[in-house]
Amino acid sequence: MAIIPEDFVTYAETIYSKNSGQEEYLRAAASRSYYGCFHLCCEIAKKYSIPPTGKNNRFTHRGLARGLKNYTKNIPYSQITTKEALISQIGTILDQARDIREDADYRELMVFLDIHCADALQKARDIMQHGKSL
Repeated sequence: MAIIPEDFVTYAETIYSKNSGQEEYLRAAASRSYYGCFHLCCEIAKKYSIPPTGKNNRFTHRGLARGLKNYTKNIPYSQITTKEALISQIGTILDQARDIREDADYRELMVFLDIHCADALQKARDIMQHGKSL
């Protein structure tokens, strides 16, 4: 059985709740929560015909966030629907979540705190909640 985006976030919350305060677990939880967001956002992008930006018809991390954020770019402001605005907002949240994930995964000299992980988990919950309404 394939893992679904929500499973990444559930797993991240489990890691966080059982190991809060231990930096290696905070980093792992933040990273897993981001990947749940990334995979859900790939599904959203496909559903709304946002083209992949990477090789082999795949989404890059930055390109996916940019594509979602720019979804309303060519729509006159007065004609933007709630759904279109939500897609753009999800792109902004994904971009922020990616920054936290990069801190967790690549900036080993940075002290990664509980507040960083909690922020990543909240962003993941927000994306999961908003994504369900699309």
